[in-house]
Amino acid sequence: MKVSLYLKDPQSSKETVIWARISYNGNQLKVYLAEVINPIFWDSKKQRARATNKFVNHVYFNQRLDNITSTIAEVYNEVKSELGTIPQKETLKERIKARIREIEPKANPEQNFFNFFKSIIENSERGARINLKTKTAISANTLRTYRTTYSCLLDFENYRRQKINFNSVDLDFHADLLEYLQSVKGFRKNTVGKHIQILKLVMNEALDAGLHDNRAFQSKKFAVPREDVDSIALSIEELDELQQLDLSNNIRLETVRDLFIVGAYTGLRFSDFTQIKPENIKEGLITIIQQKTKEKVTTPILPPTQEILSKYGDNIPKVISNQKMNAYLKEIGMKISCLNEDISIASTIGNSRVIKTYKKYELFTTHTARRSFATNMYKLGRFDIISIMAVTGHKTEKSFLKYIKVTKDEHARILQIAWDTSLKSDLKIF
Repeated sequence: MKVSLYLKDPQSSKETVIWARISYNGNQLKVYLAEVINPIFWDSKKQRARATNKFVNHVYFNQRLDNITSTIAEVYNEVKSELGTIPQKETLKERIKARIREIEPKANPEQNFFNFFKSIIENSERGARINLKTKTAISANTLRTYRTTYSCLLDFENYRRQKINFNSVDLDFHADLLEYLQSVKGFRKNTVGKHIQILKLVMNEALDAGLHDNRAFQSKKFAVPREDVDSIALSIEELDELQQLDLSNNIRLETVRDLFIVGAYTGLRFSDFTQIKPENIKEGLITIIQQKTKEKVTTPILPPTQEILSKYGDNIPKVISNQKMNAYLKEIGMKISCLNEDISIASTIGNSRVIKTYKKYELFTTHTARRSFATNMYKLGRFDIISIMAVTGHKTEKSFLKYIKVTKDEHARILQIAWDTSLKSDLKIF
């Protein structure tokens, strides 16, 4: 006995019904199923939905089809056993139709909230899910965040002593979760927001998969807390002091410093400036495919970068892990006067606004390089924002302006420079 699945209208531009052809002992049955699908998502060779993020519930859809084909085989064997002979087509057809009607999509074991969440993690690990924005595999950092949120929600379930299911995630749930994350766990505001964001992602994918019809999580009141995080950027003067620091007696710190300078004058992320190879360098430019977005960016080789490349034979210094480099940068920062200054950082922890004072070097990380590049290029007032964004990879001016570290006085100075260098000379009125 063989079950094959086909579309009623393979040329349709909208959803069409799936039907099963059941072949046994020279007989054939045609049974229409309740499942429908847009033909653009159908793989006629595999007779299943294609694995694509444009059809987010393809995994669960295919599981239902597997369940149906297995049920058809079970019914055939049952009827054959009962009759003691090959069943007639009409008898078999009625039994199959009756049994298929009993198969509800929501009977899927993935209906369990945590089972479904776990499947998202597992599918991401094996590459069955991709990032819709970048069209690439889910990153290791994102996977870690998924796992952290999964554990956090398990803890919340135990703390609240109420089972989490798809229908329980409403505005009261949101309020209780916020209180738990802020007051009990004492998480920073952005950490709380990240957990809420991933919860909404899980709920949305489950909704698309037909596992629930609860839309409370889509309410504006089901908010994702966020705040701008204070961080540091080094000025060109500070970068110069860093580059001039004599570290010749410590190769470990010298190579880390040199690597940071490359990042600070290219605007590339750690994952990108540590991948620069001679073949990426041509005619005074560095062109590279970004690890995070998989998009090509080109950045100029400015004199400080060229100095480092020449020092290492037109290559970059030896690369170490991001974690180790961050630790070594703080060690370097302690040796520089400008990075020993106090800096106050305000953030929301739990329900309180907290201002904490750090030494500047304590906030010194690999990402400081990229932020320094963006900030310094903007502060010079000589470059179009669009050109800077083309190098840093920012998509909107709004996101770029949030990213850079510029005071109100510096913004005013930038306008003054722009006036003095262009408008004033063009108007010739002064």
